[in-house]
Amino acid sequence: MTTEEYLQSIRDMTYKITALEKMRDDLVIDRVPSRSFTYDDLRVQTSPTGDSLENAVIGAVEEERKLEKKIKETQALLYKRSADALEKIMTLKEGQCRRFLVDYYIHCESLAKITREYGFASRRITHNLKKRALNYYDTVHKKS
Repeated sequence: MTTEEYLQSIRDMTYKITALEKMRDDLVIDRVPSRSFTYDDLRVQTSPTGDSLENAVIGAVEEERKLEKKIKETQALLYKRSADALEKIMTLKEGQCRRFLVDYYIHCESLAKITREYGFASRRITHNLKKRALNYYDTVHKKS
C-alpha cells in the first residue's frame, strides 16, 4: 500500500462512518410505517407472528444494532490508523507539507478549503503541495 493509499484510507473511513451514521439515523424513519392510533387500535395482540408495525420495529432495531456495531468497529480502526499516521506526520519538520498532511488526511478538509485557508491563488498549487507533501513523507520515513 502506498503512502497516499494509506492516508486516503483514513479519509475514506471518516466518510464511511458519516454514511453509516446517516443510514442509522434514517433507518427508523424509513422502515417503520407511521400511523395514527385510536382507542380501537389498543388491543391485545394474540398472533404469535405479530402485526406489521411490530415486525417493522423489530427489523429496524436489529438493523440499527448491526449498523451501530459496524460504526464502532470502523471508529476503532480509524482511531488506530489516524493516531499512527499522525504520529509519523508529526515527526516531519514543521511547515506547509506537515500542515497539509494533517489538514487533508487527518482532519479531512477539502482541497478547496485548504486552497482558501493557505491563501493560494489556485487549486493547482494545492495539488502540487499534496504531491510534495507525500514525497516528503516518503523520503523521511524510508530513511527510518
